[in-house]
Amino acid sequence: MAGVKGNRRILYTKKIIKESLIDLLKHKKIHEVTVTDICKKSDINRGTFYTHYKDTYDLLKSLEDELFNQILEYIEETPVEEYKDVLLLKALEL
Repeated sequence: MAGVKGNRRILYTKKIIKESLIDLLKHKKIHEVTVTDICKKSDINRGTFYTHYKDTYDLLKSLEDELFNQILEYIEETPVEEYKDVLLLKALEL
């Protein structure tokens, strides 16, 4: 049971960190966002951040990978009939 609670805590912490980065990117460019900015926004200490990510770019890559996997999962689960017309139209535009 302790493992499940710990895992939930880790997932929650990562979620908050990612949400903080997304919010900060609305106002700053990625190279302007610091780990300190993310930690303040997330209300965590720097050690917690570095437990999960190397730097802001590692966090950004994690977000990109997560988004890519969600898109891929959607494509794999969605019957091609639901989007084949759009694909055909896009192909004709080329």
